[in-house]
Amino acid sequence: MPRVLIADDYAPGLDLLVQICKSLGIPEDRIVRASDGGEAKSQIMRDFGDPFDLLITDDNMPVMKGTELVSWLAQREKPRVILMSGAIPIFEPDYRLPDVFVFVKKPPNFKLMARLIAVLIEA
Repeated sequence: MPRVLIADDYAPGLDLLVQICKSLGIPEDRIVRASDGGEAKSQIMRDFGDPFDLLITDDNMPVMKGTELVSWLAQREKPRVILMSGAIPIFEPDYRLPDVFVFVKKPPNFKLMARLIAVLIEA
């Protein structure tokens, strides 16, 4: 069963993404929530022996931006990532990008997100 990490400082958005994952049959105990980038990084470090199959993250968050989190993670693992933002994210020249990376403009469309998540957890 896939493991999904969802990082978003906007609680209703976080709840929506959890609902989408659950609608795809992912059990709630395989969905990990983080309310900012720093908390997401801590979850990844804590669960390093059991890596996440998919990271869904907002870009504009406190503590650590989504682009920073994605770059940090791409140096350690080969994650599949959905990055969401209301604006086009800016990656610094030294940032690393994962092999499987999708950008979604916020607010996300429920059906589109469900399809993306389904494809990426099966990849």
